[in-house]
Amino acid sequence: MAHQKRKKMVQEEINFMWERTEQAELDAHDEKMKAKLMEEFKRKQEATKIIKDQVYEAKMKAIKDYKQSREEAALINRQVKEEEERQQLKDQKRKEMELE
Repeated sequence: MAHQKRKKMVQEEINFMWERTEQAELDAHDEKMKAKLMEEFKRKQEATKIIKDQVYEAKMKAIKDYKQSREEAALINRQVKEEEERQQLKDQKRKEMELE
C-alpha cells in the first residue's frame, strides 16, 4: 500500500514537472513569436513612414514645380506685354514720322 502511494506520488510529481516544462516551452515559444511579430510590425511601420515621407516630398516638389511654372508663365506674359508695348510705340512713332 505504501509502495502504491509512493508510486502515485512519484507519478503525480512527474506529471507536474512535465506540465511545468511544457508550459515553460510554450511560454518561450510565445515570447519568440511575440518578438518576431513586434519586429515585423516595426519594419512595416518604418516602411509606411518612408512611403508617407516620399509622398509628402513628391507633393512638395509638385507644388514647387507648379509655382515655378506659374511664375515663369507670368514672367513670359509680362515680357510679351512689354514687347507689345514697345512695338506699339515703334509703330506709333513710325506713323508720326510718316505724317510729318
